[in-house]
Amino acid sequence: MTLYKVLVGSKSAQQRQHEWSMPVQAADGTWTPGEWSEIGGPIVKCQSGLHGTDEPARWWVDGAECYAVESEGVVGSLDDDLDRKIVCRRMRLLRRLTDAELAALNIYRDGQRTVTSGIVIVERRATVEAWGSAAVRASGSAAVRASGSATVEASGSATVEASGSATVEAWGSAAVRASGSATVEAWGSATVEASGSAAVRAWGSAAVRASGSATVRASGSAAVEASGSATVEAYKKAVVISEWGSARISLHDAAVHVDRSGDRPVVRVATVTS
Repeated sequence: MTLYKVLVGSKSAQQRQHEWSMPVQAADGTWTPGEWSEIGGPIVKCQSGLHGTDEPARWWVDGAECYAVESEGVVGSLDDDLDRKIVCRRMRLLRRLTDAELAALNIYRDGQRTVTSGIVIVERRATVEAWGSAAVRASGSAAVRASGSATVEASGSATVEASGSATVEAWGSAAVRASGSATVEAWGSATVEASGSAAVRAWGSAAVRASGSATVRASGSAAVEASGSATVEAYKKAVVISEWGSARISLHDAAVHVDRSGDRPVVRVATVTS
């Protein structure tokens, strides 16, 4: 049974409590394993003990690395666990995985890939085309093209093109272009371009450009540019700008609409919650 440990620095990517003894790589590329870690008392999964997995993508976070491990006193079976993890009494880190080994585990840092199922991590400069039931988490400068029933979580400077029935959650400085029946939830400084029948929910400082029959629900300091027959519901301090077309815009909770379709801009502000 090959097991892995996902760490940020020398601590678990999830609990970040236990300090691991790190393996050391020599100049010739060989590794010296870290010291053994051991837990006394009862060993109970998710409560006490040292955990490992054969699917590190399930436990990935920004800034993580993955290590091959050696374990003793294993309790439970991977086949009996939906999270694909086991717990044991003793474990040590053997070596850090290479980018090629990570790619074999659906964690991509470079190159172009096509994925149709499973949990997929895309970071740094990797590019992925996802469809089917693939669930993608993108960060760094990663680029994702999603269609079908694929789901994407995007952060950092990741870029996403979503179509079909794809679902996207975007934050940080992520950029999303949505069409078809794609669904997008955006916050932070994320930017979204929506067309077709795409549906967008935006808050925080997210920026949305909507056209076609796109539907947008915006709140916080979100900014929306609406055209065509887009439908926008704006809440709180959201700002909506329309320049052409017949966009349908509803304002609530002091949201603002700037209509630029005429010779002079017309500003409407909602002052009463409806």
